[in-house]
Amino acid sequence: MNAALYGLATGLATGIVMTRWGLCFNRGVRQALLERRPRVLHAFAIAVGVQLLLLPLLIAAGVTPLERQAALGGIPLVPAAELAGGLVFGAGMALAGGCVTGILWKAGEGQVALALAVLGFAAGEIAIRDRGRGLIDSLADASRPDARGLPDLIGAGYTPVALVLGAALLAWLLRRGLRGIVPGVALGVVAALAWVTADAAGHGYGLGFVGTADGTRSAIENGSAAPYTLWLALGVAAGGAVAGARKLAMPSATRAARALAGGILMGAGGTLALGCNIGHGLTGLPLLSLGSLLAITAMVAGAVAVARLLR
Repeated sequence: MNAALYGLATGLATGIVMTRWGLCFNRGVRQALLERRPRVLHAFAIAVGVQLLLLPLLIAAGVTPLERQAALGGIPLVPAAELAGGLVFGAGMALAGGCVTGILWKAGEGQVALALAVLGFAAGEIAIRDRGRGLIDSLADASRPDARGLPDLIGAGYTPVALVLGAALLAWLLRRGLRGIVPGVALGVVAALAWVTADAAGHGYGLGFVGTADGTRSAIENGSAAPYTLWLALGVAAGGAVAGARKLAMPSATRAARALAGGILMGAGGTLALGCNIGHGLTGLPLLSLGSLLAITAMVAGAVAVARLLR
């Protein structure tokens, strides 16, 4: 019951913030790099900077999963997996027309194409886990550096490095203007507090959605409780319904097929990359994970390449 309540509450807050200000990582990348409109991507960067200042406070307060992940350096650096999976995920984002939270909150406000992308995401994750186990294992077993996070790489503790980088990042972003500051701060606060609710629910990570489909399938097969991340995803969709247009939008056959295919690529790519754009970009980067930095860079590259082709 705790997992359901905390997951729904955290997802709802995330969905409302993202819907209210139209925050979608795919949209941010497209607008910033192809249209020279950086507001949305600016907001995501501010959210990372805000967390770099807040997470040390939560560590000092004893938020257990955050303490553990910061000490480990976040998601491991597995270059082959994160590069390949990130490129596939980014390509899927561009095809689907939304990042993982983007397809959830847009589906919640009534966009049927994005609901198909959500189904595709689940199908892609389960398919790659069932049929691509050898590929996952080979990529995971590929050569990986010893360091997982930036603090480990430079031989320093997480807290001082996070505080210095957070202050520097926010100062640099604010010098470039105030675009996206309110949604960025709101998203950063929600993402930081997600560690607190994850701790209360007995979950080991902050915001992130890869593993939800496989965990839900296992729960159904074993008759066990639904995973925390399922409630988190449902909460984001509910946030889209609360704060969004709430207007049913039926896609053309071409748009529906593209959204479904994009979702499948996102599910498969995120599984290979050990995380989605939220698990890496919004949660892993504030942990100063080198793997998350590589994965999110690959996702951006894949999204931009496919967006250019679609144009």
